[in-house]
Amino acid sequence: MTLIRHESLREIVAERLRADIIAGNLPSGSPLGLDALAERYGVSFTPVREALSSLEPTGFVVREPRKGYRVAPALTARQLLDVLDARQAIESRAALRAAARVTAKRLAELRANVLEQEARLAEHRAASTEAERTAALRGYFVADAAFHDLVIDSSQNPELVRLAATLSGHWHRARDTQEHGLIDGEDAMREHREIVAALSAHDPAAAEHAMSQHIERVVELVRRRDEATGTIPPSKRSSS
Repeated sequence: MTLIRHESLREIVAERLRADIIAGNLPSGSPLGLDALAERYGVSFTPVREALSSLEPTGFVVREPRKGYRVAPALTARQLLDVLDARQAIESRAALRAAARVTAKRLAELRANVLEQEARLAEHRAASTEAERTAALRGYFVADAAFHDLVIDSSQNPELVRLAATLSGHWHRARDTQEHGLIDGEDAMREHREIVAALSAHDPAAAEHAMSQHIERVVELVRRRDEATGTIPPSKRSSS
């Protein structure tokens, strides 16, 4: 019988908790009680407590004095633009580095990921009920998050990976929520294919540009939506 090391159990719980938050199984603001999570994942309190502590710096969870942990609340419009700005810088650099270092195996994983996203979008278009549409959209956002993680990891730069991890909770929850109204799948698919093509050609400049333009389009969508709804004034556009 192989025993799971304590550190590994903590990491397993943290990854399952992270996946549940990304998938929307634990909505923003939900309390994260130790008892409930220990029962949910079939472990003791200790790895749950340590997993929550490890996720706090990433923005997935927040700790409130005398109340314990909760899933982090949704981002404000200003916070979302700031996170996108930071992610654009980090991911563009990661794509540049990845172009020279990406492996054939990772390229295959990225192509398979794009096909997974396309399948989830097809399910979303074909859905006949709100539950089906929600499930398909959740699946798409999970695959989209995985795509970005794969590119960042392909940079083989531990510091870029670490910096991206500190924003990962904000980024993934922002892309995962339908409340942002940014179902931009068709454009995203085209842009993801362009990123994969640049990586496959081992063209650093093209990979950096493709990733930067991909995130910039999301920034513009967020700005136009928030200006239209009055969440941010039009004057903010030039200063963001």
